[in-house]
Amino acid sequence: MRASKPMERHHKGDGLKKWSRLQARMTLSYIGVSIVTALLLELLLSMNDQPGEQVGLNLLLEWTVASMPGNEQQAMERVAEVVLPLHLPDDRLANLKMAVAEAVMNAIEHGNDYQPDKKVSIQVLASQTSIVVRIRDQGEGHPIPETIATPDLDAKLAGLQTPYGWGLFLIKNLVDELHVTNDEHSHMLELIMRRE
Repeated sequence: MRASKPMERHHKGDGLKKWSRLQARMTLSYIGVSIVTALLLELLLSMNDQPGEQVGLNLLLEWTVASMPGNEQQAMERVAEVVLPLHLPDDRLANLKMAVAEAVMNAIEHGNDYQPDKKVSIQVLASQTSIVVRIRDQGEGHPIPETIATPDLDAKLAGLQTPYGWGLFLIKNLVDELHVTNDEHSHMLELIMRRE
């Protein structure tokens, strides 16, 4: 029986990235830089293609859920199931599960406006030292703030602050690192939990 080759994931902009890299290689080759050196430079530059990129990350699972209430629970349980063999301490696993549920709910509600045809994509990755969960919506609305302020309950009750912001604050305090990425077609939260 032959082992199947993993499917490659293609994302918008990949073709342009590949063309830019080919142009860079050709330019470097033209000015006398060896192909080996050009490939090494490309590898070093590509290490920062993703927010919070860490060396040695392996993709454990990638899937999408429809933007419907209740799917955050499914996502939370599926992440827990995938990382269970990594022996994350119980309290840290509980924190990761809660952070994933909140992040997926934010993507469903604020990013995709509960539109079931819009998907929330979830990636679970792991290295020797960390577990990384990336949650991306298809929202084109307001970007997720990159700086997450501490909510002020009195100001919120007085109407001086929006009622929103609790979810991001909670996520930030449940995981070791939170990275936010916004572009014109989506928003992504990257949750990083160290494997202590």
